[in-house]
Amino acid sequence: MLGEDRYHPDCIERRFGSYSEAMFWACFTYDCKGPCYIYYKETEEQKEANEAEMDRINEEEIEAECRAAFDAQEREKEKK
Repeated sequence: MLGEDRYHPDCIERRFGSYSEAMFWACFTYDCKGPCYIYYKETEEQKEANEAEMDRINEEEIEAECRAAFDAQEREKEKK
């Protein structure tokens, strides 16, 4: 029956005193369950490390890809 899962012991999360927050993402389709991910709140150290990694990727990898695509586009314009 619809809605009865919320009372099932496997679906109930008991909270006592201090608890942590988590975000849960999942995918469900007609005939199967997709991947499930649980994201916990980042610590300040994790946040700083993740931001540094994103900055590195943006500067080194994405900038290079965009530059190469732009240069190729400009070469095509010059041929015309």
